[in-house]
Amino acid sequence: MHLEFISRGLYTPHTIILPPTPNIPLSIRLTWSRWAEVLPSSRPAKRRDGVILEATSWEQVLDARQHYPHEKYLLQAHVTTCVLDGRPAWFRVLFCDGAVYPCWWDQQSHVYARVTAEEKARFGLRSLREIPVRIAQICGLQLFSTEIALTEEGHFLAVDYVNDPVDLRLQSKAVDGVPDGYVESIATRLVRLVENRRPGS
Repeated sequence: MHLEFISRGLYTPHTIILPPTPNIPLSIRLTWSRWAEVLPSSRPAKRRDGVILEATSWEQVLDARQHYPHEKYLLQAHVTTCVLDGRPAWFRVLFCDGAVYPCWWDQQSHVYARVTAEEKARFGLRSLREIPVRIAQICGLQLFSTEIALTEEGHFLAVDYVNDPVDLRLQSKAVDGVPDGYVESIATRLVRLVENRRPGS
């Protein structure tokens, strides 16, 4: 999917795709840069095992691969975001049936906070809607989440492109859950989506 994103004009961090094999080509080792993020291409939504935000040695990459040895892994160049009102400009955006739910997202605590309409206008965050809509056109999913970072240079990057299934625990029940209002809206849309696909509807 990484290559599809690039061909469709979506910005992503510089990425190296590791094949699901213990024998990693020397050419990849030679082009790998330190301070990379290590991401399995597929993993359970609530699991962060196999993920390293700042790998500084090749041994860390090899250790991460042991969690999902039969999956491809992505090595992404480390992204440094700008800071908006004291917060790193890192976002997790949920998409459901055409609707977009943007949140600030803390990479360490995984705590969500809604992006307000005032913040969208003040910081010029229109891309937080545009990027997920374009991702949906590429992946064909009606429900997913994606991570988007705004760099110091002013570029919006799709980082953790498509998370499916989506962790929809309520924020009122779990500190790192999704804001309740967003979950309620998503649930309503999913019910309507199912009803519209019933025979004879």
